[in-house]
Amino acid sequence: MPASAETNIATEAARLIQLEDDTVYDTELVLWLAPERRARVAELIVAALTAPGRANKRPPRAWPIDLVSYVPVDALPTVARAARVFAKSTNATPAGPVVIDWDDPAAMKRGLDAMMGGDRLPEDLIASTKLQLPAKEPAVRSKASSRAPAPLGPPHHLALTLEHRMRTAVDAATRFARAHHPTWELEDTVGSTAIRLGGARIESASRGCIALVRIVDVGALVPGSTFGPLELDLPMDVVVENDGANVFLDELGRTKTVRLQSGRNAGTEDDRALVACEARLVPTPPRFVRQNWGISNRRENLNRFLGTPTFVQGDRYPKCPTCKTPQPFLAQFELGLPFEDGFDLFDSGVAYAFLCAPCRVVTWSYQMT
Repeated sequence: MPASAETNIATEAARLIQLEDDTVYDTELVLWLAPERRARVAELIVAALTAPGRANKRPPRAWPIDLVSYVPVDALPTVARAARVFAKSTNATPAGPVVIDWDDPAAMKRGLDAMMGGDRLPEDLIASTKLQLPAKEPAVRSKASSRAPAPLGPPHHLALTLEHRMRTAVDAATRFARAHHPTWELEDTVGSTAIRLGGARIESASRGCIALVRIVDVGALVPGSTFGPLELDLPMDVVVENDGANVFLDELGRTKTVRLQSGRNAGTEDDRALVACEARLVPTPPRFVRQNWGISNRRENLNRFLGTPTFVQGDRYPKCPTCKTPQPFLAQFELGLPFEDGFDLFDSGVAYAFLCAPCRVVTWSYQMT
């Protein structure tokens, strides 16, 4: 590559580092998604690691992480190597977790300052590239995951229209991700299954539930399944009280009764509702079969069906309350659903649904930081 081109990339990276996030995400990064510039995204990220603007006291910018998803697969190792070299040469990545004493205001401030001041960009770049590279061998499974039930079917992502996925986008970085990230921009994906979001709660459902998803034909997603229609209603206690719940279905796949796992009576009242709209389930892009809640950092679509869940705190497959066998993963819901009031319910965690089809039981759980 000519020296002049190298200088241009370095200059551009240094300029972007100095800009405010709103400007970068609203007007700058989208220019790098054009075909003629996308081939050089990896060079821009590498240049950003050592850009002069990173030497001052400004917080590390997150936009290089947002561009990793647009780096050609064969260039991902180059980004990872550059991040490793930078982290090793500067000791940029914090040596270990920052302990915060929430009961002591002065200690809490010191801990937060240390956490925010630590430059995690190299570490996050390395982790992001590792996830997006094709897996060369099966991942090492924990004891909990090794006992997990087999997936019900291949992974799918929830595909929403641009209007609906923008409804709860509150900042420039989120707007950029919702408009362009490969896990959100799924309109042209083939092989989709039509579903319906939101709508009025059915009369037979226990109080305190949000109508989430109506899947007309589960058999279209789960090979060999004879399970027909399914209506997923989320008990508000799962999120508000962080209390797991067993939802027992009637013969039409609708919520019949809700039993909280704590033994309390179900029924946290809430008037939250999703916009009633059509949506689709599309096969998960191969590059994002493996996702990580922490690394995604609100930029990726983690609203997934089938496959394996993206746990926040660790592998936890509940047992069916009727037959006592581990329940396979059905779906998970995170940021980006079109709530009518524009405020996201899943702002700090993920809600998981596990299905025991023979017993007609959906078990809900919620994990958060």
